Parts: sequence; structure tokens; C-alpha cells
Amino acid sequence: MARKQALSAKIGQSDAENEPKSAKKQNSDIRVHPRCKWTEERINKAIDEFLVKNGRLPSSKEFGKNGLPYIEIFDYRFQTTYTAWMKQFYPTEYAQGTSIHKCAKGASLEEFIAEYNRLKPFSKTDFNARRNRKLICCIQTIMRRNGISRWEKLLSVCGLTPYKKSKQKIITEIEVEIR
Repeated sequence: MARKQALSAKIGQSDAENEPKSAKKQNSDIRVHPRCKWTEERINKAIDEFLVKNGRLPSSKEFGKNGLPYIEIFDYRFQTTYTAWMKQFYPTEYAQGTSIHKCAKGASLEEFIAEYNRLKPFSKTDFNARRNRKLICCIQTIMRRNGISRWEKLLSVCGLTPYKKSKQKIITEIEVEIR
């Protein structure tokens, strides 16, 4: 009996019986049968090729293109999510956030220190607004990749002193002649 015929027979049986047990059995039987070309090895091979080509993990929106399976394959075939799959098979790359942020350069503390000393920003908002976007990531990415949650903590880890926003004092001198 061919796979398609076996599946049709199984579906026909459960419709006739119309019992919850048969529906559960049908679902478990169908999951055992290979229903598509995407096996665990083929998915990982496609992701590896994408990783080598692009230097990062694919985002969930890139699945279904670029030689990758559709995103639904993880739930459909393996009863898991995209996130759980990436954490299981690509823990290092996923922890670095390469699937979310394309900014692979400029996230190191050394690069942050150099840019901080160049800009002398008084806040993380000021840093993000004035940074060289081609050379360094936004401050949130730098902090996340280095396991730091607060701006002040980042500055102390890097041994930097915070700059204060200078208030310009306007001094006007008025000369008055009394006659």
C-alpha cells in the first residue's frame, strides 16, 4: 500500500469511528510517516549553508526562500518552534543574536570604548544618535551581546567615566555709564 493510500485509509477510519482516541492515534501515525523532503539533516544543512554564505542565522521571515524550508516545518514535522530549534542546534550563534541583528561588526567592547572616547556622549540615546552606523552597532545590541543590562554598568565594565551634559552658561556683561 502506498503512503498516500495508507494516510487516506487512516483518515477514513477515524471519520467512521469519530472517537477522540482514534484521532489521537491518527495524528501520531501521520507524524511517523515522512510527509516532505525536509529531514533534520537537510534542514540543518540548509541552515549551515545560509550561515556560511551570510555570516548569520536566517531570520524566521527568510524561511521559505534562499533554499530554506518553510517556517511551519518545525511545528509540522518536529513539534517544536523555530526558536527552540535554533537554541538546540545552534546555541552559540543564536545566543549572539545573529539571527535577529545583521550587525555582526562593531559589537565588541573595544570598539565601543573607541567610539565612546571619540563621541564623549552623555547618555545611551546620545551615543546611538551620534555613532558611526557603518562601524558600530547600537548600544542595545552591544549591551545584549556582552551580557550587560544597564548603561552605567557598561561604562563601569569598560572603565569609562560618564560624561555630564554641559549646561552652557550665558554670561552677558552690560556696561552702564551713569552721567
